[in-house]
Amino acid sequence: MPKTREIPVRVRDLIVDDYEDKENGPKSYQTISDKWKIPRSTVQSIIKKHKITGTTRNLSGRGRKPTFDERATRKIIRKVNENPRITSSKLAAEINSETGSTPHPSTVRKLIRNNGMKSHYAVKKPFINKKNQMKRLAFAKKHINEPESFWRKVLWSDESKFNIFASDGRSRVWRKNGEALKLRNLNATVKHGGGSVMLWGSMAYSGVGNFEFIEGIMTKEVYLAILKRNLRDSARKLSLGRQFVFQEDNDPKHTSKLVQSYIKKERITRLDWPPFSPDLNPIEHLWDVLGREVRKVSISSKQQLKDRLTHVWSNLKDDVTKNLVNSMPRRLQAVIEAKGGPTKY
Repeated sequence: MPKTREIPVRVRDLIVDDYEDKENGPKSYQTISDKWKIPRSTVQSIIKKHKITGTTRNLSGRGRKPTFDERATRKIIRKVNENPRITSSKLAAEINSETGSTPHPSTVRKLIRNNGMKSHYAVKKPFINKKNQMKRLAFAKKHINEPESFWRKVLWSDESKFNIFASDGRSRVWRKNGEALKLRNLNATVKHGGGSVMLWGSMAYSGVGNFEFIEGIMTKEVYLAILKRNLRDSARKLSLGRQFVFQEDNDPKHTSKLVQSYIKKERITRLDWPPFSPDLNPIEHLWDVLGREVRKVSISSKQQLKDRLTHVWSNLKDDVTKNLVNSMPRRLQAVIEAKGGPTKY
């Protein structure tokens, strides 16, 4: 049924004027109806309302009353703040058991949205306990005022895995209705990911250093061999000098006596890195850049993936690494503001 158009206030006033016309005499409901081409019942309703209220304007309080009053709204929002993962269906069920009312989940969702909240995918971040938060906070406070020259002599390192098929994440596509199963619109997956490659890489302010594919299981012996082949060579290529600072995370292979004994023997300064801090390591974002570039071409075999990774790594511009290293003060400030907790990085 089409929605009835509301009579403008100006016309309602003129209808009342016609009914109360003192110069030419009041007009009948039917005469006014014919003049304004409005149903007689509507004319009668407008005039009746004017007699009772003294106005033709809409009075406050008209329309459907809200499902939840102010108190109930505060209670719902409090429940959401206490448990952000609670579903609208469960909220509706709890309200029903507590008050006897039966709100629809969509009504609950609308109320939550009207209070400034939206549903989002939960961001994946490492769990950081209180002890490690304190270590992160101490690191950030210690280094927040380091000059740019300090970060420019750091050789950053990390390992990362790349799948042949990007089966470990979701992606969005633009498509028309009914085209979800077209090949170009699929996020193609294969059992066990179709294979993957692991690589160790390094970078500094001045660019990317060496990188090496890791074959088989990464042990402390394998890691030590990688460092022996690439650590000083990367520092030399990146013009870091002999007094560079080496960054690695706290993986047990990295902190093993075997590896740390080599670093000490080589008189390499190691950055005292806080645990669970990938958000502080700019090379983590270099992997993101690398992954996006790699996925610009179709890859169907491990060798193709290796070739593509090698090509992209060799052609990464130094402005990428410069921007990443220049972000260190902002990363440290974010950790301080989060009191050691997770940050947006």
